[in-house]
Amino acid sequence: IFNVPGEYEKIEYAIFFASDEDTVLVGPGTYHEELDFDSKSIRLISTDGADETIIVANFNQDGYGGVYEQEESVITIRDVTSNTAAVDGFTLEGGYGKGVNFEYFISVAADPQAFNDMMHNYIKSGGVAVINSSVTLSNLIIQSNIAKNFGAGIGLVDSYSTLENIIIENNNIPDTDALGGGGIAINGGVTSINNCIIRDNFVGLNMYQLNGGAGILCGFNFSDTPLELTLSNSEIYNNSANIGAAIGALSGNILIDHVLIYNNTGE
Repeated sequence: IFNVPGEYEKIEYAIFFASDEDTVLVGPGTYHEELDFDSKSIRLISTDGADETIIVANFNQDGYGGVYEQEESVITIRDVTSNTAAVDGFTLEGGYGKGVNFEYFISVAADPQAFNDMMHNYIKSGGVAVINSSVTLSNLIIQSNIAKNFGAGIGLVDSYSTLENIIIENNNIPDTDALGGGGIAINGGVTSINNCIIRDNFVGLNMYQLNGGAGILCGFNFSDTPLELTLSNSEIYNNSANIGAAIGALSGNILIDHVLIYNNTGE
């Protein structure tokens, strides 16, 4: 077990020294960091829960005296395939998901190799970006994150993901290059979402108004295996997008069980 801040001042230092299947245990406080699991199946766990343990990305610590550009996800989990990575008990905010302009997205949308390269390497999500990984996310508050294209709160690309007891709120994909997934964006893989609240998320417009899924977006990919989503015991409300304000589904096998969906705004 790697203890923060007792043994390591910053979470990123503990992750650097940790190995597969190690636990990074984080005490209460506010941490101004952007974290990358470095392809390790680490368990990142707080001792006191999300209300007391906050990770704020892209925080300007220079007193606003210089030029500062917001540019990183709060947590990136990439290529964790041998075991399962886990994040439990944090508030995650201030993240930014990088992306591409909408014209480029349209230009590669029919090319399987170029499209997959874009989704794996050029588009990221704001709060938690999960790419080609097995991950469990639980007991989190994911709020006030931004993405250029996809997954302002959480983005899951070709991954096996379990989401449990999460509040996902006030995340935003601005106008111009928006695709979808203000709360959660899923592209491929197998995802289970249980006992989550997805509220007050927003997806803006793009030049063709092909944007949607302010709560959840199920996107398309070129895998031989269709996207699978099981959504249960959750609420999706007060989200806004042009198409599919609560759930926008472009592909996949989707099972919805005991889910309240209300007061979402879209066409």
